[in-house]
Order: sequence, then C-alpha cells, then structure tokens
Amino acid sequence: MVMMRSIAMLFLAVCCASLSAPCWSQDPNCNANVAAHGAINNYFGAPNANQTRDATNAIAQLDFADLYRAPPFRINQGLVRLDAQGPNAAGDANWQVQINGINGNSTIAHAQVQAALGNASTAARRTYVQRMVRSALNQSLNSGNRFDATGACN
Repeated sequence: MVMMRSIAMLFLAVCCASLSAPCWSQDPNCNANVAAHGAINNYFGAPNANQTRDATNAIAQLDFADLYRAPPFRINQGLVRLDAQGPNAAGDANWQVQINGINGNSTIAHAQVQAALGNASTAARRTYVQRMVRSALNQSLNSGNRFDATGACN
C-alpha cells in the first residue's frame, strides 16, 4: 500500500512538472484546457531569439495573483512587456506580450483566460491554473496564434 502511494505521488510530481500534462485533470472541481483560436491580431511577426528569451522570462514571472489584474499592470522584461489588456465582456482576462518601442503591430503572444478559472480555491489548483495560462502564452509565442485557457475551477 505504501509503495503504491509512493508511485502515485511520483506520477503526480512528474505530471505536474510538465506544462503539457494537466496534473489535476482528475480533479472534478478544477479543469483547464488550452486551445488555439486563430492568428494573433496586430501580430508583429516571428520574434528574434532575444525577444523570445525576454518573452519567455516575462511569462515565467506571471503569478496566479496577477491573472485578473486590470491595466495598466505589466511585467517588463528587456525587449518586451507582458500586458494586462483588460477583461472582455465576459470578464475573461486578456494578456499580450508586446515588443517595446513599437507602434502598431507589436504583439508576439496573446492569451485569454476564462474568468471561471480565477475561482481556484487551493494552492494546488492555483498553481495548476497558473501553469496552464503560462502554457497558453508560451504556445502562442511559439506559433503566432492566440491560445486561450478555458474551464472552471472551484
């Protein structure tokens, strides 16, 4: 019994370490999905290596507590900034990574976060939602498509 519990805990730890594997997918009270939703509006184009590095570092700084902040909240990192763009009509958070110093098409990553994910009631659920949102932004950065984190969490 103890060995089975240890194996289960090891599986959970490995699963949680992966951005692509939702470690709480068996939690009926917290499910998040990440999916592409077409090309990014106002797309700058494929970022260079330095812009990608800075964007990845900015995304890594995004905490659960930041997810539903109102503008002008931003995380500045070198050549880019991760901006809270303000919620949509449904209350979903809107995040964009933009190149600093560019007027017009400056977005290199975009994700919307469904409002219901903000209700995560435990530290583990908040960590899971945070990882899924970071995953959405990183997938957007790597593809040029908008990715959304949807679902519900209690």
